[in-house]
Amino acid sequence: MVEQPILIHRGEQQLVGMWHQPQAASAQPFPAVIFCHGFTGQKTEAHRVFVDTARQLAKRGVGCLRFDFMGCGDSSGDFVDLTVSSQIDDLKAVYAHVQGLVGVDCNRIGLLGLSLGGLVVSLSLPQLEHVHAAALWNPVFDLATSVSARRTDETDQQVAALGYADYGGWAVGTGFLAEAASGLDPVAALNQHSGELLFVLGALDETVPIEASVQYGEARKQAGQPVDVHVIPTADHTFASLPMRTIAIDSTVEWLCAKLQP
Repeated sequence: MVEQPILIHRGEQQLVGMWHQPQAASAQPFPAVIFCHGFTGQKTEAHRVFVDTARQLAKRGVGCLRFDFMGCGDSSGDFVDLTVSSQIDDLKAVYAHVQGLVGVDCNRIGLLGLSLGGLVVSLSLPQLEHVHAAALWNPVFDLATSVSARRTDETDQQVAALGYADYGGWAVGTGFLAEAASGLDPVAALNQHSGELLFVLGALDETVPIEASVQYGEARKQAGQPVDVHVIPTADHTFASLPMRTIAIDSTVEWLCAKLQP
């Protein structure tokens, strides 16, 4: 298996990623999966869960691209300028890059998003052609409520004086806060996706309540649309124990291989 750092240019800035060439790359064309990290995350994600997931997929013949959103990890830009819209544009640039990679089957591309990355994936689906499968790990469904829960008089004063708020050492800018309050609607976007959809959810997630994901999964199932919902009873937001991490990775790898392989 070959793992190769890549640069993807978006305007004058660049996104930094890691491409995992599938082990069976000679058997072209092969499917590919793009990984979208969460808020304040980066391309490896917590306890390197993205790295091990990508490596397992690559061993099974699926190319994988992990990347840092603009202002995150090794990519260009400043975190204070990050918005959901900018992350959607980042994903669109990465998606176009993956489509142009030698050997990739453009009709068998999948997406994997964790937390805010799950929201970005959901909102991007109507704008990305040929996404065959999307896996969402503890996705944000209600960004306005998530942001409001951390709002204080102090953060309001910071925004008024500085144009950003200090959220645990991260400068969260007015663009992100305004967009969060505008009422982003991942359900409407997901309803436009006719492809395969997977939710992997931690029942003990205290960062993003899983009820909205479960309810949407049930509604989608009743509507006859493809969906699988896997709730891990003792898992938290980032599957931060070895047994729960293994379950999340293995179940997602099996699902993606089943949906993307011919």
